[in-house]
Amino acid sequence: MAKTIAQMTAEIEKLQRQIEATKSKEVDGVVGRIREAIDFYGLTPEQLFGTKTKAKANGKAPRRAAAKPVKPVKPARAKVKLPAKYADGTGNEWTGRGSTPRWLQDALAAGKSKDDFAVQPR
Repeated sequence: MAKTIAQMTAEIEKLQRQIEATKSKEVDGVVGRIREAIDFYGLTPEQLFGTKTKAKANGKAPRRAAAKPVKPVKPARAKVKLPAKYADGTGNEWTGRGSTPRWLQDALAAGKSKDDFAVQPR
């Protein structure tokens, strides 16, 4: 008979508990062997971890360096609304900068010229 999901989940949980218990025992043994070797050979933190280790003699971790100050962000320039150079009379306008708008492209394709849409200076 096939196992149910609940039975398989229970087995997984049981195995996970066994793994954690075994791992804990193994870690204890490994740490013990490492300590023995350190004591036997008189190893220092610099020998184990290199010269970059800045551990203090009292066993406390070194303090982290203070964060560098953040440079203030320059405020964005205010956008200047440019006057329209071209308009079609139905509310579509273009300053003459950037890509030609679709409404003007369509009109040019229909045979009109940009001069037909030029706005008179005020």
